Amino acid sequence: DLGLPTVVNDLGNWAARGMLRFDPDLLDMNWILNLHGSQRDQLAPLGQQIGTRGDVTLPDGSSQRGLLGGQNSKGYRDPDISKQLNQIRLDYIDQGLAPRDARNQAALDLAPVLARNLDSDPRVGDYNRVGSVRNDTFGALLRGDMVFFDSVDFTTISAFESFDRWNDQDIDNSPDPMFEVEQKDEGWQFSQDFRFNGEFGDSLRWESGVYLLTDQLHVNNKSFTSAAQTNFGSPRRIYTQETINVAGYFGLDWDIWEVLTLDGGVRLNWEEKSMAYSLFEVGPAKENSETVSWTVPTGSIRLDYHFGETTDLFVKYGHGWKSGHFNAASSVDTAGIQQAEPEEIDAWEAGFRGAWFDHRLALNSSFFYYRYQNYQVFTFVQGFNVPPELKVINANDAENYGAEIEVNLRPWDELFVRASLGWLESEYLDFTQENAVQVISIVDGVPRQTNFPILIDNSGNRLTNSPQLSLTLTASYTLDLGKFGTLIPRYDAAWKSETFFDPTEGRGTPNAGGGDFVLPEGTLAQAPFWLHNARLEWVSSGGSVTLAGWVRNAGDELYKAGAFNAEGFGNFTVFFVGDPRTYGIDIRYQF
Repeated sequence: DLGLPTVVNDLGNWAARGMLRFDPDLLDMNWILNLHGSQRDQLAPLGQQIGTRGDVTLPDGSSQRGLLGGQNSKGYRDPDISKQLNQIRLDYIDQGLAPRDARNQAALDLAPVLARNLDSDPRVGDYNRVGSVRNDTFGALLRGDMVFFDSVDFTTISAFESFDRWNDQDIDNSPDPMFEVEQKDEGWQFSQDFRFNGEFGDSLRWESGVYLLTDQLHVNNKSFTSAAQTNFGSPRRIYTQETINVAGYFGLDWDIWEVLTLDGGVRLNWEEKSMAYSLFEVGPAKENSETVSWTVPTGSIRLDYHFGETTDLFVKYGHGWKSGHFNAASSVDTAGIQQAEPEEIDAWEAGFRGAWFDHRLALNSSFFYYRYQNYQVFTFVQGFNVPPELKVINANDAENYGAEIEVNLRPWDELFVRASLGWLESEYLDFTQENAVQVISIVDGVPRQTNFPILIDNSGNRLTNSPQLSLTLTASYTLDLGKFGTLIPRYDAAWKSETFFDPTEGRGTPNAGGGDFVLPEGTLAQAPFWLHNARLEWVSSGGSVTLAGWVRNAGDELYKAGAFNAEGFGNFTVFFVGDPRTYGIDIRYQF
């Protein structure tokens, strides 16, 4: 009816890169110039909305407002979900259940199914807006290497990156204009690294340098929200952020004796970040500005023990730092610019690396423990009568620990096999966040919306996007065709255990006044799944031409790529589905 495209989530990308090397014979120097650019031009990504509004009676006889699979606050429910609910309801009626009880039980049965698998056709949805995304990027890098005084190497690296992006997106992913956005943003970044390397004798090496980074980001964002959902109409936010970072560093690498090497380094970081922010609603703009700066030392130390030329055992400690972050996504003028504090990490690691049988068998393994202070969490936060805001907030303390092991096997020259396994335990040690929940009550026959603030204690939960186990497999075979070139079939597979998309381990926001969560377990999460990819590549005898055919997600696995909760705004959740089976060809010519 609206003349919108019927096929969405297309891909449209191209990229180009050129490199020029200058290596004069009379001078001991080497220069490389890299120019690159890309463009993304496609429809904005769309997902699936599932509502959470409605009354149900729980098995213990108590009543709960809200259940996955209900309507949203505008009364919309995906037709596929309605069909599933109706079929389950009819089955219960055939079994002799009263119609009201059958409807209630059908809703209770379907909610956990939707949480894990979405509806019967998750790649089909209803939208009132199909916008576009266009992103143009350009960058350049100039690297020069030269020798000073026959013993000191000097390296200079100058880099520039820029982008210009337009995004027009139906974020609520429904046929109603509940929360949509048009955003124009552009930015650039320049960095300069001056680095000196030298040696003291045969056993001591050193490195010293200065690093500079400066960038600017400008954003013009307009949000379109339903008048029934917010009192703020269609606010426009315009802000500019500027950053300057300067660091000096020094490192040493010392061969204590033939089998033992100690290396380490220190770095002093200074950063200043500023933002000027304007919010346009009705009347004069609300303006705000902030400037903050930090001076922080970081460093690392590492000890390597060499069992032989191809076998090492190492232990390492490092202290790292990530600068603070400005949040400017709020549509509420009293919120202004909200700051997330800098994140710090203490990282311990021990590992083993070895290769045997002329490198036909190689093993890399490590065990690590990371402890974070003011851990920065990128998540959706719900306010009162405003769309959910994607913000960076701080968890006071968090930790990661685990192990990684990778085995490379080449039993003969043509065959290569790689397997890697990752084990990760993660936990928010101290993390409480404030959110909002929405309750719809009927007063004198009229629906009335009430919002409640609620504190959510995420302490003890896993970190977002940190599956406990992950496995990757790769196998390739090189078939020599003589003058007809080389044929290389390749297979890749990846498996991940359950992954949570929010700090509540996929449960969203608790009910008002406490109690259980509205969303079933695993709603804002992805259950364990496999992905399989294959590629067949042909390379000409001279290596100048490469032709390849490939397929990704060969099994057409249905999986969630992300999800967020908007119960407090419009009684719904949004899910983004991973790419289906995709295939194509690559052609490359080198000269």
